[in-house]
Amino acid sequence: MTKSIIAVPLVFQNKVFGVIELVNRKDDGVFTENDHLVMRSIADFSAIAFANALLYEGTLTLANTDPLTKLYNRAKLDEIIQIWENGDKKIRRLHDTNAIISVFMVDLNDFKIINDNYSHQEGDRILKAVARILRQIGRDQDMSFRTGGDEFVHVVVYPEQSHQALVEERISRQLEKLSEITYGENYSLRFSCGVASGHMKDIRQLIHDADIKMYKEKAKKNNGLHDLKTL
Repeated sequence: MTKSIIAVPLVFQNKVFGVIELVNRKDDGVFTENDHLVMRSIADFSAIAFANALLYEGTLTLANTDPLTKLYNRAKLDEIIQIWENGDKKIRRLHDTNAIISVFMVDLNDFKIINDNYSHQEGDRILKAVARILRQIGRDQDMSFRTGGDEFVHVVVYPEQSHQALVEERISRQLEKLSEITYGENYSLRFSCGVASGHMKDIRQLIHDADIKMYKEKAKKNNGLHDLKTL
């Protein structure tokens, strides 16, 4: 049975972070003004702590995220490379560094032509569309990065190696959705992709191998250097 109750909001800079609520004083009495003052002090310090935590999380997100696409950025990829190569204890609790991964390197062909002929605003729209597709094809443990102006990396972590071939095939098929992105007079976006698979601890080499395969595919498409009328 509720005999007495006191509640104080956690407020800092006009933002509410929650409420502290106490029910039934220990001596069955009513809460006093002194109780309210103590609660108010606790609430003030708690609100400041919450605000600082959110500020830190926000700063961390900005440092690790590409502002346009909201994918991870190159700095975050470099951090993951270092952790996985060194077998950091933090990551060992989540993954065995001998786990199998696949690295997909994706490069947008003709992107400079798009920017030069249809504006950077149109280019930004396409980059956001690519990021949206990468997020859609990824699973919870997968990670997508924008590592350059028109270059993306998608990393797949396999719980079991037996899943590798099926997942690679599925993602490769789904990446074809990128060609559904259109611009200008209904030109379809063209892209090149390279894939490399191996142990998590060898991620740097896998990125290099996928990059080489991607550029070989790009070379077959004449490096994307086409007159707009032939696209």
